[in-house]
Amino acid sequence: MNAATPSSSCQTQQAFFRCPVPQSDGAATIRIGAKRMRASVAETSIDGFTVMITPKYAKRIQMGGTWVLDFQETRTEVHPQWFFQSPEGHVQLGLRRLRDLTKTKPIRNSWRPWPSAGRSDHSNNSTIMFGGFVLALIAVLSTTRLGEQLGTADKIESAFKWVVGELDSQFGRWL
Repeated sequence: MNAATPSSSCQTQQAFFRCPVPQSDGAATIRIGAKRMRASVAETSIDGFTVMITPKYAKRIQMGGTWVLDFQETRTEVHPQWFFQSPEGHVQLGLRRLRDLTKTKPIRNSWRPWPSAGRSDHSNNSTIMFGGFVLALIAVLSTTRLGEQLGTADKIESAFKWVVGELDSQFGRWL
């Protein structure tokens, strides 16, 4: 990594780092209007990219205007700053980052204690069966004969009266 330091003649330039990108991870696409061309990102920094293209694409480039760089699942609006073609045929482009055009993924509403309505496409019979089992268990434990022998009838009856009383106090305000 190279660190660019501010020179004494230019006090407004700030220090920044250029991060090299491995060739295996540098695949990108540059879109200039309706034209697309393959490129390889060589370096990234906070303010832009250094991009390599083949000489065949270099002939089709028009400097000026804004381009779109698709790189590593991101889409960035860029402005070409410099162009360098070496005698060996390598072509480098300096692209300044203007703004991020990547569409953000929607945030799931995970704060809700209940699942959202569109979460599953199939009916879930196990939930219905579990609810039925719990209701049947409460009904058996609250019967007079078994409930009195186990001592659960009075507790279930008082809990039922408490739930009904709370619902009445809450919904009675609106009725």
